[in-house]
Amino acid sequence: MRRALALGACVIGAGIASTPQAQAFDWTGFYIGGHSGYGSGDENDNQSQYFSGPTGPSPGGTSTATTTNVTGPGPILDHLNLNGFMGGVHAGFDYQIDEFIFGVEGDVDYADIERSQNGVYHSGHDLRRLTFESRWQESLRLRAGFTPFDRVAVFATGGLAIAEGKLSNSGTHFGIPIPSTTAKNTHTGWTAGIGAAYALTNNWVGEVTVRYSDFGSEAYPTDDGPVTVDWTQVTASIGIGYKF
Repeated sequence: MRRALALGACVIGAGIASTPQAQAFDWTGFYIGGHSGYGSGDENDNQSQYFSGPTGPSPGGTSTATTTNVTGPGPILDHLNLNGFMGGVHAGFDYQIDEFIFGVEGDVDYADIERSQNGVYHSGHDLRRLTFESRWQESLRLRAGFTPFDRVAVFATGGLAIAEGKLSNSGTHFGIPIPSTTAKNTHTGWTAGIGAAYALTNNWVGEVTVRYSDFGSEAYPTDDGPVTVDWTQVTASIGIGYKF
């Protein structure tokens, strides 16, 4: 009996020793996924420069306008608080060296970013409505991070940011409608942020990211003259991806 128990213990011990140990999750590989989130930003422009004098447009002057935010309380001037939902797809490649991870990622988003303002100039003789919106955005970024736990990674990311902007302008001069204008531009700037990822399985990875983007300045034609728009934005998103 003792010999049988000893033999059984040896067999079990040998089986345990020969069982493959669970391997640490490897972040190296290509991946593709989808995400959605919310963006909030600031549009700053110089439209009021055309309304400095008492009798008509005067480029380069100091604005005497008062404006009303159509979508929220409070006075604003040459400024829009932009916000809205956005979502899209992303893809990239990561390479892991020990606990450090390096990679590249690109994304394309549909955006529902839009805001309007009404401007009242020259004691009410000139009325304007300015609307700025964005319907698509994309980025190409490097990212680097580390894995503090087996299936958890934290990283920083930064790179090129590109987005469509559309500016619409309409209004009246002494009650007579001015020609309405709508123009589109492609803004090119930079983006940077932080994020964290968790490997739900060996292939599916969940991720949260927060990024700041500066889309730079672009000039848009209006009936009053060119209006320069400077645009920045913060986005927070959650997504899931499949790692090959």
